[in-house]
Amino acid sequence: MRSRIEFMFNRVVLMKYESRLSRGLSHASVAIVTIAYLLTGTVSLLAQTYSTTHDIADGGGDIYKNMIADHDTVFAISAHGCDGECMSVVKISSNGVILKKRTFSWMDEGDKDMIYQDGEKIIVCGSRGYGSEALLDVLVLDHNLDSLDHASFGPPDSVVVIAARSITAYEQYYVVVGFGVTQQGEVRWVYDDVHNPYGKKTLRHLGQAVNGDILGCGEIAWPWDPEDGEERYYGGFVFRMDSKTGEMLWERPIIGYDRFGNFAGKTFSDIEELPNGDLLMCGGWRIYDSNDLISYDSWLVRTDSAYFGHHCATHFAPYCASHIGGHCAALT
Repeated sequence: MRSRIEFMFNRVVLMKYESRLSRGLSHASVAIVTIAYLLTGTVSLLAQTYSTTHDIADGGGDIYKNMIADHDTVFAISAHGCDGECMSVVKISSNGVILKKRTFSWMDEGDKDMIYQDGEKIIVCGSRGYGSEALLDVLVLDHNLDSLDHASFGPPDSVVVIAARSITAYEQYYVVVGFGVTQQGEVRWVYDDVHNPYGKKTLRHLGQAVNGDILGCGEIAWPWDPEDGEERYYGGFVFRMDSKTGEMLWERPIIGYDRFGNFAGKTFSDIEELPNGDLLMCGGWRIYDSNDLISYDSWLVRTDSAYFGHHCATHFAPYCASHIGGHCAALT
């Protein structure tokens, strides 16, 4: 991925990074990270640019998901090691100084890419293991990154309970699972998407709507070849869930084309609801007839939430367009 921009709202935080990851090689990956704040319509660069090889991950990896902003501080998750063997939580000041980092070697063998704030607590969620042996890890930290609590939950009825992505024990496709956890560690509900008819789906971000609903986004492998059904194209998808019951309110894939009619691979890495109800989404964009198979541009979409609202069926009905309506801008 050449570039990605992620937005978090109370103040808007932009994180743009460039990753050069050589998979299968022993040398460390390098990520160049820039953090900025968007204040009153202007961008003020308040952070340094630094290499995560030395400053974040101590031997490789990159900041890969997710981050939250609290006043003048950013909390982010960092992969540790070339293949992300361990997970670190990093606290960064508004001027780019790394204040503290905690590495948790026991939170490995899975995805640790969800972080959110509950009052004075920083909560990190993720999976460990796969199939019938999968566990959901919940780690609670204070603002100094000191551990307050840690709990692991096994899958109910042998269903994979995963906060981000994984594969089931018997079928090689991704599942998306939402969950609700009380402060006492009690699992309130589980949403398991094992019957997804469109194959692989990867959850990139969970956020909170103005009314408390869960907003989510990610990417979906779209089998657009009618002859063999091969999953050769990835599109973005967005959804909204009731945070109290786990009910899926609506879910939509975004199938895009460029102005010449070629498939344009779109993925979403963040979704936020503005106070007026509009949805703001961002992610990657790649044209599939390009010779460059690893370069992405970023794209930013703002749309009326009614565009995905209750007048639409809750099952997947793809939208095929070069943008989703509202105000759309492709960023390079």
